[in-house]
Amino acid sequence: MTAEFMAGRLLARMFKAQCVRRMFSVRAGVLAFSLLGIFLSLLLGPANAHAAKDMLQVPAAATVKRPAGTDMIPEHHMRRWDPVTVFFDRDTGPARAQPEDNPQRYVRMSPPHPGAFTWLNARTLQFRPAEPWPPLSQFTWQVKDRKRLLTTLMAAPVATVPQAGAEGLPPSAWSRPVCDLSPAR
Repeated sequence: MTAEFMAGRLLARMFKAQCVRRMFSVRAGVLAFSLLGIFLSLLLGPANAHAAKDMLQVPAAATVKRPAGTDMIPEHHMRRWDPVTVFFDRDTGPARAQPEDNPQRYVRMSPPHPGAFTWLNARTLQFRPAEPWPPLSQFTWQVKDRKRLLTTLMAAPVATVPQAGAEGLPPSAWSRPVCDLSPAR
């Protein structure tokens, strides 16, 4: 297989994956294209650099389709310090980043949790918790007529029983290895 064919397959695989398409914003996509262009020009050499440039046509910002309606990240689960980010489908807040003193106009959270709402741009409102989210709790977020239930994950263990290196433990069914992981002889 030629390097051009391999690079084309790599690029096609990247953008067919649903999770990659959702993760990339326009700016992150441009950065990824730039890094991929550098990689391809190094791979293909200076003689075929124009072929790499042709493969990496970035769509203009006006042609990028945004999802209809308002969206929120995370979709289901939150870790201890995860922020909650709301993406509006049109300009809703101030053009520049600034704190939001009256977030109830745009979003409601139940039960309440200490933290601060901040506009990142005119379409993006972010909540950053002042305290970690309590483990195994549920929070209902409402933006306009859409509701989303976010569940916090269990806290990481701080200790194990028995502790590592404990001696004098009674024998158990697991006292011998379940499978032999030693290399074949």
